[in-house]
Amino acid sequence: MNPKVSIIVPVYNLENYITETLKTILNQSYTNLEIIIIDDCSSDDTFSVINQISDARLKIFRQKKNMGVSAARNLGLSVATGEFVQFVDGDDLLESNAVEQLIEIVTKENCDIVCFNLKVISDGETTLSLREKRYSKQSMQNQVVNGNGALKLLFLDKIKHTPPTYLFKLNLWRDNNIYFPTNRHYGEDYATIYKVLSVANLVATISNRLYYYVQRSTSSTHSSEIEFAVDNLKTTYEIDSYFKMYNPNIKKLAIRYTIPRLITALSIASKAQDSIETKNVVYKISTELLLRSKEIYMLKRTFSFNIRFKLMLNQFHLLSKIFKIF
Repeated sequence: MNPKVSIIVPVYNLENYITETLKTILNQSYTNLEIIIIDDCSSDDTFSVINQISDARLKIFRQKKNMGVSAARNLGLSVATGEFVQFVDGDDLLESNAVEQLIEIVTKENCDIVCFNLKVISDGETTLSLREKRYSKQSMQNQVVNGNGALKLLFLDKIKHTPPTYLFKLNLWRDNNIYFPTNRHYGEDYATIYKVLSVANLVATISNRLYYYVQRSTSSTHSSEIEFAVDNLKTTYEIDSYFKMYNPNIKKLAIRYTIPRLITALSIASKAQDSIETKNVVYKISTELLLRSKEIYMLKRTFSFNIRFKLMLNQFHLLSKIFKIF
Protein backbone atom coordinates (compact mmCIF):
# COMPACT_ATOMS: atom_id res chain seq x y z
CA MET A 1 0.00 0.00 0.00
CA ASN A 2 1.49 3.29 -1.13
CA PRO A 3 -1.31 5.90 -0.98
CA LYS A 4 -0.66 9.54 -1.73
CA VAL A 5 -0.68 11.80 1.33
CA SER A 6 -1.60 15.46 0.93
CA ILE A 7 0.15 17.62 3.52
CA ILE A 8 -1.54 21.00 3.93
CA VAL A 9 0.68 23.79 5.25
CA PRO A 10 -0.99 27.15 6.03
CA VAL A 11 1.53 29.99 6.39
CA TYR A 12 1.38 33.63 7.34
CA ASN A 13 4.42 35.86 7.92
CA LEU A 14 6.76 32.97 8.62
CA GLU A 15 9.77 33.94 6.54
CA ASN A 16 12.15 32.95 9.35
CA TYR A 17 10.62 29.52 9.98
CA ILE A 18 9.00 28.09 6.84
CA THR A 19 12.24 26.79 5.28
CA GLU A 20 12.98 24.58 8.28
CA THR A 21 9.38 23.35 8.42
CA LEU A 22 9.34 22.42 4.73
CA LYS A 23 12.71 20.71 5.07
CA THR A 24 11.22 18.28 7.62
CA ILE A 25 8.35 17.56 5.20
CA LEU A 26 10.37 17.28 1.98
CA ASN A 27 12.89 14.96 3.66
CA GLN A 28 10.26 12.50 4.90
CA SER A 29 11.21 8.85 4.45
CA TYR A 30 7.78 8.37 2.84
CA THR A 31 7.91 10.10 -0.53
CA ASN A 32 4.46 9.77 -2.13
CA LEU A 33 3.48 13.22 -0.94
CA GLU A 34 1.61 16.22 -2.25
CA ILE A 35 2.65 19.30 -0.29
CA ILE A 36 0.05 22.04 -0.48
CA ILE A 37 1.25 25.40 0.81
CA ILE A 38 -1.34 28.11 1.37
CA ASP A 39 0.18 31.54 1.89
CA ASP A 40 -2.46 33.63 3.65
CA CYS A 41 -1.39 36.89 1.98
CA SER A 42 1.80 37.30 4.03
CA SER A 43 3.13 40.84 4.32
CA ASP A 44 6.74 39.71 4.75
CA ASP A 45 8.94 37.61 2.39
CA THR A 46 7.30 34.27 3.20
CA PHE A 47 5.88 33.80 -0.32
CA SER A 48 9.23 34.62 -1.92
CA VAL A 49 11.06 32.18 0.38
CA ILE A 50 8.63 29.39 -0.51
CA ASN A 51 9.02 29.97 -4.24
CA GLN A 52 12.77 29.54 -3.98
CA ILE A 53 12.27 25.88 -3.03
CA SER A 54 12.22 23.50 -5.97
CA ASP A 55 10.36 20.22 -5.63
CA ALA A 56 7.77 18.74 -8.00
CA ARG A 57 5.60 17.73 -5.05
CA LEU A 58 5.03 21.34 -4.00
CA LYS A 59 1.76 23.08 -4.87
CA ILE A 60 1.80 26.72 -3.85
CA PHE A 61 -1.27 28.91 -3.47
CA ARG A 62 -1.67 32.47 -2.25
CA GLN A 63 -4.82 34.01 -0.82
CA LYS A 64 -5.72 37.41 -2.30
CA LYS A 65 -6.32 38.72 1.20
CA ASN A 66 -5.62 37.53 4.72
CA MET A 67 -8.47 35.18 5.64
CA GLY A 68 -7.12 33.17 8.58
CA VAL A 69 -5.90 29.64 9.15
CA SER A 70 -9.35 28.05 8.75
CA ALA A 71 -9.80 29.43 5.24
CA ALA A 72 -6.27 28.36 4.34
CA ARG A 73 -6.84 24.80 5.53
CA ASN A 74 -10.20 24.67 3.78
CA LEU A 75 -8.58 25.68 0.50
CA GLY A 76 -6.05 22.90 1.01
CA LEU A 77 -8.85 20.39 1.57
CA SER A 78 -10.60 21.52 -1.61
CA VAL A 79 -7.56 21.06 -3.88
CA ALA A 80 -5.99 17.98 -2.25
CA THR A 81 -5.72 14.88 -4.43
CA GLY A 82 -4.29 12.40 -1.91
CA GLU A 83 -6.19 9.56 -0.30
CA PHE A 84 -5.03 10.82 3.08
CA VAL A 85 -4.51 14.32 4.40
CA GLN A 86 -2.33 15.75 7.16
CA PHE A 87 -1.98 19.29 8.46
CA VAL A 88 1.34 20.88 9.42
CA ASP A 89 1.56 24.45 10.71
CA GLY A 90 4.16 26.56 8.93
CA ASP A 91 6.46 27.03 11.92
CA ASP A 92 6.37 23.50 13.37
CA LEU A 93 8.39 20.35 12.63
CA LEU A 94 7.75 16.72 11.66
CA GLU A 95 9.71 13.68 12.75
CA SER A 96 11.67 12.40 9.73
CA ASN A 97 9.71 9.15 9.38
CA ALA A 98 6.35 10.43 10.67
CA VAL A 99 4.31 9.81 7.52
CA GLU A 100 5.86 6.39 6.99
CA GLN A 101 4.86 5.32 10.51
CA LEU A 102 1.33 6.59 10.01
CA ILE A 103 0.85 4.80 6.68
CA GLU A 104 2.11 1.59 8.28
CA ILE A 105 -0.60 1.91 10.94
CA VAL A 106 -3.28 2.68 8.33
CA THR A 107 -2.24 -0.38 6.31
CA LYS A 108 -2.14 -2.68 9.32
CA GLU A 109 -5.38 -1.55 10.98
CA ASN A 110 -7.40 -0.46 7.91
CA CYS A 111 -8.50 2.66 9.81
CA ASP A 112 -9.81 6.05 8.72
CA ILE A 113 -7.76 8.14 11.13
CA VAL A 114 -4.50 7.81 13.02
CA CYS A 115 -4.02 10.06 16.05
CA PHE A 116 -0.47 10.47 17.32
CA ASN A 117 1.35 12.39 20.01
CA LEU A 118 3.27 15.66 19.92
CA LYS A 119 5.99 17.40 21.83
CA VAL A 120 5.82 21.08 22.72
CA ILE A 121 9.19 22.81 22.33
CA SER A 122 10.27 26.41 22.82
CA ASP A 123 11.57 28.62 20.04
CA GLY A 124 14.53 29.39 22.31
CA GLU A 125 13.10 32.71 23.43
CA THR A 126 9.78 31.62 24.94
CA THR A 127 9.53 29.86 28.29
CA LEU A 128 7.01 27.05 28.29
CA SER A 129 4.22 27.44 30.82
CA LEU A 130 3.33 24.67 33.26
CA ARG A 131 0.20 24.02 31.18
CA GLU A 132 2.26 23.58 28.02
CA LYS A 133 4.70 21.27 29.78
CA ARG A 134 1.82 19.10 31.02
CA TYR A 135 0.32 19.13 27.54
CA SER A 136 3.59 17.95 26.05
CA LYS A 137 4.05 15.15 28.60
CA GLN A 138 0.54 13.76 28.17
CA SER A 139 0.75 10.10 27.15
CA MET A 140 -1.47 8.12 24.80
CA GLN A 141 -2.25 4.44 24.48
CA ASN A 142 -1.70 2.35 21.37
CA GLN A 143 -5.19 1.16 20.46
CA VAL A 144 -7.86 0.99 17.77
CA VAL A 145 -11.40 2.17 18.52
CA ASN A 146 -14.57 3.03 16.61
CA GLY A 147 -15.81 6.59 16.11
CA ASN A 148 -17.71 6.72 19.41
CA GLY A 149 -14.70 5.28 21.19
CA ALA A 150 -12.53 8.04 19.70
CA LEU A 151 -15.03 10.67 20.85
CA LYS A 152 -14.85 9.30 24.38
CA LEU A 153 -11.04 9.52 24.29
CA LEU A 154 -11.26 13.11 23.06
CA PHE A 155 -13.84 14.11 25.65
CA LEU A 156 -11.77 12.55 28.46
CA ASP A 157 -8.66 14.41 27.21
CA LYS A 158 -6.92 11.15 26.31
CA ILE A 159 -6.29 12.45 22.79
CA LYS A 160 -5.90 16.03 21.57
CA HIS A 161 -7.98 18.12 19.21
CA THR A 162 -4.88 19.52 17.51
CA PRO A 163 -5.33 18.99 13.72
CA PRO A 164 -1.61 18.36 12.99
CA THR A 165 -1.63 15.32 15.30
CA TYR A 166 -3.88 13.34 12.95
CA LEU A 167 -3.68 11.58 9.61
CA PHE A 168 -7.16 11.54 8.04
CA LYS A 169 -8.79 9.89 5.07
CA LEU A 170 -9.65 12.87 2.91
CA ASN A 171 -13.14 11.59 2.09
CA LEU A 172 -14.16 11.91 5.76
CA TRP A 173 -14.04 15.67 5.27
CA ARG A 174 -15.51 15.86 1.79
CA ASP A 175 -18.24 13.24 2.08
CA ASN A 176 -19.52 14.79 5.30
CA ASN A 177 -19.04 18.43 4.28
CA ILE A 178 -16.76 19.15 7.24
CA TYR A 179 -14.62 22.27 7.13
CA PHE A 180 -12.90 24.54 9.62
CA PRO A 181 -15.10 27.49 10.69
CA THR A 182 -13.97 30.74 9.11
CA ASN A 183 -15.91 32.86 11.60
CA ARG A 184 -13.56 32.09 14.50
CA HIS A 185 -10.46 33.93 15.65
CA TYR A 186 -9.53 31.20 18.10
CA GLY A 187 -10.19 27.52 18.74
CA GLU A 188 -10.99 26.41 15.19
CA ASP A 189 -9.51 23.01 16.09
CA TYR A 190 -11.80 22.71 19.13
CA ALA A 191 -14.71 23.46 16.78
CA THR A 192 -13.83 20.84 14.17
CA ILE A 193 -12.01 17.66 15.19
CA TYR A 194 -14.93 16.14 17.12
CA LYS A 195 -17.02 16.24 13.93
CA VAL A 196 -14.47 14.23 11.94
CA LEU A 197 -14.06 11.65 14.71
CA SER A 198 -17.83 11.22 14.94
CA VAL A 199 -18.06 10.01 11.32
CA ALA A 200 -15.04 7.66 11.38
CA ASN A 201 -15.36 3.88 11.39
CA LEU A 202 -12.01 3.04 12.98
CA VAL A 203 -9.48 5.32 14.65
CA ALA A 204 -6.00 4.24 15.71
CA THR A 205 -4.11 6.09 18.43
CA ILE A 206 -0.36 5.75 18.93
CA SER A 207 1.91 7.15 21.62
CA ASN A 208 4.75 8.12 19.24
CA ARG A 209 5.64 11.83 19.36
CA LEU A 210 5.86 12.58 15.64
CA TYR A 211 5.06 16.30 15.65
CA TYR A 212 7.00 19.14 17.27
CA TYR A 213 4.82 22.10 18.17
CA VAL A 214 7.05 25.16 18.49
CA GLN A 215 5.70 27.60 21.07
CA ARG A 216 6.36 31.23 20.22
CA SER A 217 5.64 34.44 22.12
CA THR A 218 3.65 35.78 19.15
CA SER A 219 1.26 32.83 19.19
CA SER A 220 -2.45 33.62 19.70
CA THR A 221 -2.35 31.39 22.78
CA HIS A 222 -0.36 34.17 24.44
CA SER A 223 -2.88 36.89 23.56
CA SER A 224 -5.87 38.05 25.57
CA GLU A 225 -8.58 39.18 23.17
CA ILE A 226 -12.22 39.10 24.21
CA GLU A 227 -13.14 37.71 20.77
CA PHE A 228 -11.13 34.57 21.59
CA ALA A 229 -13.23 33.93 24.69
CA VAL A 230 -16.45 34.54 22.77
CA ASP A 231 -15.33 32.07 20.08
CA ASN A 232 -14.78 29.35 22.68
CA LEU A 233 -18.24 30.03 24.06
CA LYS A 234 -19.77 29.78 20.56
CA THR A 235 -18.09 26.45 19.95
CA THR A 236 -19.32 25.17 23.30
CA TYR A 237 -22.91 25.87 22.27
CA GLU A 238 -22.30 24.20 18.90
CA ILE A 239 -21.03 21.06 20.63
CA ASP A 240 -24.16 21.03 22.80
CA SER A 241 -26.31 21.19 19.67
CA TYR A 242 -24.28 18.58 17.75
CA PHE A 243 -24.57 15.97 20.47
CA LYS A 244 -28.15 16.76 21.49
CA MET A 245 -29.44 13.60 19.78
CA TYR A 246 -26.58 11.33 20.88
CA ASN A 247 -26.90 8.81 23.70
CA PRO A 248 -26.78 10.31 27.22
CA ASN A 249 -23.30 8.99 27.98
CA ILE A 250 -21.72 10.68 24.97
CA LYS A 251 -23.68 13.87 25.65
CA LYS A 252 -22.43 14.05 29.25
CA LEU A 253 -18.86 13.39 28.14
CA ALA A 254 -19.24 16.17 25.57
CA ILE A 255 -20.29 18.54 28.37
CA ARG A 256 -17.25 17.43 30.35
CA TYR A 257 -15.06 18.18 27.31
CA THR A 258 -16.27 21.78 27.18
CA ILE A 259 -15.39 22.60 30.79
CA PRO A 260 -11.58 22.97 30.52
CA ARG A 261 -12.08 25.03 27.33
CA LEU A 262 -14.52 27.29 29.14
CA ILE A 263 -11.97 27.72 31.92
CA THR A 264 -9.47 28.81 29.25
CA ALA A 265 -12.08 31.19 27.84
CA LEU A 266 -12.71 32.64 31.30
CA SER A 267 -8.98 33.18 31.76
CA ILE A 268 -8.79 35.03 28.44
CA ALA A 269 -11.89 37.13 29.12
CA SER A 270 -10.79 38.04 32.64
CA LYS A 271 -7.54 39.50 31.28
CA ALA A 272 -9.18 41.41 28.43
CA GLN A 273 -9.65 45.15 28.51
CA ASP A 274 -12.31 46.07 31.05
CA SER A 275 -15.65 46.92 29.43
CA ILE A 276 -19.34 46.10 29.68
CA GLU A 277 -18.86 43.45 26.98
CA THR A 278 -16.02 41.85 28.94
CA LYS A 279 -18.08 41.75 32.12
CA ASN A 280 -21.00 40.16 30.27
CA VAL A 281 -18.77 37.50 28.71
CA VAL A 282 -17.13 36.73 32.05
CA TYR A 283 -20.57 36.35 33.64
CA LYS A 284 -21.83 34.05 30.85
CA ILE A 285 -18.78 31.79 31.02
CA SER A 286 -18.79 31.62 34.83
CA THR A 287 -22.48 30.70 34.77
CA GLU A 288 -21.94 28.02 32.12
CA LEU A 289 -19.12 26.51 34.14
CA LEU A 290 -21.29 26.37 37.24
CA LEU A 291 -24.22 24.75 35.42
CA ARG A 292 -22.08 22.21 33.59
CA SER A 293 -20.11 21.14 36.63
CA LYS A 294 -23.41 20.46 38.42
CA GLU A 295 -24.81 18.53 35.46
CA ILE A 296 -21.85 16.14 35.35
CA TYR A 297 -21.14 16.06 39.07
CA MET A 298 -20.10 12.37 39.04
CA LEU A 299 -17.67 13.01 36.18
CA LYS A 300 -15.83 15.79 38.00
CA ARG A 301 -13.48 13.25 39.54
CA THR A 302 -12.14 12.53 36.01
CA PHE A 303 -10.56 16.00 35.99
CA SER A 304 -7.14 16.79 37.34
CA PHE A 305 -6.88 18.42 40.76
CA ASN A 306 -6.05 21.68 38.99
CA ILE A 307 -9.37 21.71 37.10
CA ARG A 308 -11.39 20.62 40.14
CA PHE A 309 -9.83 23.38 42.22
CA LYS A 310 -10.70 25.98 39.57
CA LEU A 311 -14.28 24.75 39.44
CA MET A 312 -14.49 25.10 43.21
CA LEU A 313 -13.19 28.67 42.99
CA ASN A 314 -15.78 29.42 40.32
CA GLN A 315 -18.56 28.25 42.64
CA PHE A 316 -17.57 31.08 44.97
CA HIS A 317 -17.18 33.59 42.10
CA LEU A 318 -13.45 33.82 42.73
CA LEU A 319 -11.96 32.27 39.62
CA SER A 320 -12.42 35.24 37.28
CA LYS A 321 -11.00 37.57 39.93
CA ILE A 322 -7.90 35.39 40.36
CA PHE A 323 -7.43 35.16 36.58
CA LYS A 324 -7.63 38.94 36.37
CA ILE A 325 -4.85 39.36 38.94
CA PHE A 326 -2.55 36.77 37.48
